[in-house]
Amino acid sequence: MGIDEQRAHVEALCEAYGYGFVIHEASAAWTRISPRGAFVVGPCRACTVPCGCDGACDWCDGCGWLTRRVSQAKRMHESRQRMTGGR
Repeated sequence: MGIDEQRAHVEALCEAYGYGFVIHEASAAWTRISPRGAFVVGPCRACTVPCGCDGACDWCDGCGWLTRRVSQAKRMHESRQRMTGGR
């Protein structure tokens, strides 16, 4: 099976069961096979906000997206850093 056929098969599974479900189950299966090397699926993009970093950030780990709560914590941390001069 070539890559085009594989992609079509995955798309058919996603259409049948839902993209989120397929991604979640693939992540869970990968974790069972390789707990330390597995790809971890996070929240959907609609539940996140842009990080505002340049891609080299510990808050978003370079993905560019944060949950709203993490974004709030980041803003609070940055505000405290400015107020204390980085101490």
